[in-house]
Amino acid sequence: MVDHLAWARGYRDRAAKCQVSAKNTSSVEFGECYRLLEKYYLMLANLEEDFGRKQVAALMPPVSLKAAEKKSAFSKQAEKPVD
Repeated sequence: MVDHLAWARGYRDRAAKCQVSAKNTSSVEFGECYRLLEKYYLMLANLEEDFGRKQVAALMPPVSLKAAEKKSAFSKQAEKPVD
């Protein structure tokens, strides 16, 4: 299984390096290229994180609204003191 959060961290690290390189370069054109690369790396990081979240959510068992309401009502009844 792919660790999407690790991939996202790697993309964010690359984006940070591009940001530094854009500031440090003396060429305006290279600065623009680095900023564009930074933008794309951040987009990839966001996509990896979103995909990872969806993958985890898909592994979770579905919970119906009625089941959640029953569970909530049951827990409220359990909290009531017995006379």
